[in-house]
Amino acid sequence: MAAALQRSNWSAVQLGGRRNEEQMKIIGAVLIVVGLVALAFGGIGWTERKKVVDIGPIQAERQEHHMLPLSPIFGGVAVAAGVILLVAGSRTRT
Repeated sequence: MAAALQRSNWSAVQLGGRRNEEQMKIIGAVLIVVGLVALAFGGIGWTERKKVVDIGPIQAERQEHHMLPLSPIFGGVAVAAGVILLVAGSRTRT
């Protein structure tokens, strides 16, 4: 009974294996990019525009600058995890 259960679990892993490998590659690439941005710039910044006044032809906007600070430790860990996922997703199974 246990051997049949193990075989059924293994076949379920094999069926979704190709899609999981592609997902691992994508997640790995995203982690590498985020990690490099964190290492290069110290975080991720963006600008948000908000309307303050909108009266007919008169409009006024305000820009808010936001920064999500990321430590160099996070950047290094993200790059390392991304490389690991990228390599693990690239392995061919025999």
